[in-house]
Amino acid sequence: MFIRLAILAGVALAVWAVLWGLRRYAANARTPERFDAADATGGAAEPSAMLVTFSGPYCLECEEVLPRLRAASAAHAVPLKVIDIKESPQLAAKYDVRLTPTTFVVGSGGTVQAGWLGTPPEGAVEQALAAVAVAV
Repeated sequence: MFIRLAILAGVALAVWAVLWGLRRYAANARTPERFDAADATGGAAEPSAMLVTFSGPYCLECEEVLPRLRAASAAHAVPLKVIDIKESPQLAAKYDVRLTPTTFVVGSGGTVQAGWLGTPPEGAVEQALAAVAVAV
């Protein structure tokens, strides 16, 4: 009985440590200040603004947020670029993306105007895109 209790306590401690580390990472993580449009467009002409999201093949949260991002992109006439971290690990490393979805609103000149780790709050993407559209 004591051995089972010790194992259960060890597992609970390990889960707590992992969750503590993830919360600490999310609290201290930052989005980059600049995004190179050539990374999203493959070297084509640089759009004045864009919406970029990093996704993964097994990210259920990414699939849930993608329709919202597509709708916001269409409503503000800003291109949406979805970057799969499995297909483009060099871009994920370049922008230090460790959590999916990670979403950026990029203004003219490649300046990141807003960014979110995980699912953006309701209405936040639309608000950031409206501000970028006004600035352009």
